[in-house]
Amino acid sequence: MSTTSRASRVETEPGPLLFGQTRLRVLGWLYGHPEETFYLRQIVRQTGAAHGAVQRELATLTGWLTPHQTSGSEVRDLLAVVHRDLADSEAEGLSPDWRMNIAYNAALLSGCSTPTAKRPW
Repeated sequence: MSTTSRASRVETEPGPLLFGQTRLRVLGWLYGHPEETFYLRQIVRQTGAAHGAVQRELATLTGWLTPHQTSGSEVRDLLAVVHRDLADSEAEGLSPDWRMNIAYNAALLSGCSTPTAKRPW
């Protein structure tokens, strides 16, 4: 039987009393890096929280967050990588598997550069 009293286990910090653990992690990460932009998966990785929980917190915080606006130069740079990879896949001496891998990665990147529905984060 444990000898620890219930009173000694009560949180004394205000953060856990006011917010859930996921919100604390997400806010802590975002406020710790105010000049940076993040994708949802980056926040999930950095906070160690579950994907769905982070997504719900970000949906709750949409009034505080600004959506990322993709610039033309970002799309142009991404497409330059796609063209480079496609050219590399035509290089002499590559196995068919390696060619497929390079072309597949280029196709994935080109899919990232197409406009999608705007998300609140």
